[in-house]
Amino acid sequence: MENAEKQILATTVYFDCFDRALNLNDLFKFSVSLKHLGMPSGKISIMEISELLKKDNLKKHIDTEDGLYFLRGRKNLVALRREREEISTRHFKILKKYLNLFSAVPFVRGLSLSGSLAIENIREDSDWDLFFLVQRGRLYTAAFGVSLLAALFFRKWQKFGFKNIFCLNHFVISGGEEMPSRSIYEAAEFLKMKPAFDDGDHFKKFIQCNKKWMENYFSHIDVVPEKQEIKNTECFLWIKKTKEKLLQGKAGDFLEKIFRKIIVSRIEKNKKKLTGFGRIVLDEKQIEYHPLSPQKEIIENYNATMKKFGLEDLAKEKDSGFYWI
Repeated sequence: MENAEKQILATTVYFDCFDRALNLNDLFKFSVSLKHLGMPSGKISIMEISELLKKDNLKKHIDTEDGLYFLRGRKNLVALRREREEISTRHFKILKKYLNLFSAVPFVRGLSLSGSLAIENIREDSDWDLFFLVQRGRLYTAAFGVSLLAALFFRKWQKFGFKNIFCLNHFVISGGEEMPSRSIYEAAEFLKMKPAFDDGDHFKKFIQCNKKWMENYFSHIDVVPEKQEIKNTECFLWIKKTKEKLLQGKAGDFLEKIFRKIIVSRIEKNKKKLTGFGRIVLDEKQIEYHPLSPQKEIIENYNATMKKFGLEDLAKEKDSGFYWI
């Protein structure tokens, strides 16, 4: 099997782990690179992907219907994709007004849909994954403000029977920070991101800063990510700027320390109720809260499928470093 064929199969297998059938644009955008496995890997055009999918090496593993591609025996993913896209569209309509409020929290510089929500692959009861870029020096102030709003929203939803919750699992300072945790899973999550709010080029800078290592896992890293924009009112922005002025200086530094203590204390308390493989990072550059991450299981399933296909050279993916919590 040629390396280009392996790239296409790797992409299909990876997203099969998320029960996701792919179209040609998906196969292009999320084309897996084999560089991190020490194998030559190039960029493949959509036309080349289309032609390679007709070859026997891939046809024995990949089937197609209605313009979607999936592993043989997984035809159900075609209907599942349509169903989940419809659910995602409905959920985003609910989300929009809350995302507006999150973006108005002081020092939030960027807000993105992430995970399955960003690629319209959520279930009816899925959590809503969000990723935040915030001003340096006010990481915990922004995270506290967002978390407080989310808690208020959740209490309101409970009255109406909603089961969905915001998964506020990643806050990172803006200004070009290179992420230390790396794997095919981590690179895919950043590649999936769909910014809903960006008051500058913060997400472009974030991708540019991480592009070099991400290209070891995926061939086509676009530094201008696809957007799912929300419209912010001038009133919201004025209130936000006013609050930021009040929270600058020594008073803001003092509150930042207080909010950090509160967040660390709450997370430490919640850890006692959880058991599983995950990672929690609380430092000056990021708040990462993944106490029960699916990453380890996803990568194990990916490797197992590759071994089943007799492709041992592709069954060497590793997680980005998780531990038992």
